[in-house]
Amino acid sequence: MNATVVTTGEVRDQLSKIAASFDAGKVEPVVFGSHRRPQAVIVPFSLWQRLVEQLEDEIDLELARKRLAKGGLRISHAEVLRRLAKTQSSEGESAE
Repeated sequence: MNATVVTTGEVRDQLSKIAASFDAGKVEPVVFGSHRRPQAVIVPFSLWQRLVEQLEDEIDLELARKRLAKGGLRISHAEVLRRLAKTQSSEGESAE
């Protein structure tokens, strides 16, 4: 990724315009920092949400892989549903 780096002062002066460009559909991140050295990035909120969701999915996938590799007791989806229904049924009986 070859992003143009702008100065912190430029971002400060142009922040309203940057936000307006995001509202208009521009999704190109704005990279900025002192002396044009990359220090931070401003991204549209919708892009940030997608990135966070993708990261969370990757973390969940890695956790699932580790748990599968570890072995141990596995319960099918059908069995989980059966146990859940049984638990909910017994909780309903105790509430009466």
